[in-house]
Amino acid sequence: MSALHEGTRLMDVIGVCSVLLGDRPVATEDPAELQVPPGSTLEFLPPFAGG
Repeated sequence: MSALHEGTRLMDVIGVCSVLLGDRPVATEDPAELQVPPGSTLEFLPPFAGG
């Protein structure tokens, strides 16, 4: 993905985002065990000011 956006800060931004798989946060999941079923929704939520 980063190769498609060279020269941007995309990976920096993604690095500080909260990630949701459907409505479930995945921060505490083991990346080796995490499965993303076809048709699932992944959301990357950047930190918001004041919260």
